[in-house]
Amino acid sequence: MGKYLNFRQKKKKVKKKRSQLPLRLNILFVSVFLIFSLLIVQLGGVVQILNGEEAQREIDQTENTPSEKPVPRGLMYDRNHNLILDNNPVKSITYTPPKHGQTADERLELAEDLAEYITIIKDQEELKEEITERDKKEYWYIQNTEEVADRLTEKEKELEGGDKYQAELNAITAEDLATVDWTPELLNIIAIKKELDQAHELSPTYCR
Repeated sequence: MGKYLNFRQKKKKVKKKRSQLPLRLNILFVSVFLIFSLLIVQLGGVVQILNGEEAQREIDQTENTPSEKPVPRGLMYDRNHNLILDNNPVKSITYTPPKHGQTADERLELAEDLAEYITIIKDQEELKEEITERDKKEYWYIQNTEEVADRLTEKEKELEGGDKYQAELNAITAEDLATVDWTPELLNIIAIKKELDQAHELSPTYCR
């Protein structure tokens, strides 16, 4: 009889423990749910209330910049549907400047890379005529920026923009240009850079 009572008591304890386990799990799940709910509410409040105006200002500052891209000329047919005007594909390298442009140093470096693949003017005499003294001065200026800046007078140093740049080019002499070996390869690099200089931001330029 005593063994039977002990067995009944142990069985009740096991049932009690089993009944307590789901209750604890439910409490745990509810606690986790409440914590995540508080985090979501807090994050939503911070973003919408505290940082809402700042986020809206950033959205309002978004700019839409149009970019023009040329398209191939359409084919032309006569009234009998015979092709009378076609397009001949030509291999070329497309250069599209970034929105805020590139520095002269960056364009020169790019021109040096492109010179390995393209030649702007194949006739050497025509190439020499195409590259002007100003083009050579601009190249020399990029290679000797600090030296040219030191040659300016105090008044010239106060100039800004194009006026200051022109004064810097005027400070470059024929003797300076004579120190450079103007090889056809170098002239080709300068010719490519001239093409890059004429490109507008976000507008493709073709370097053939």
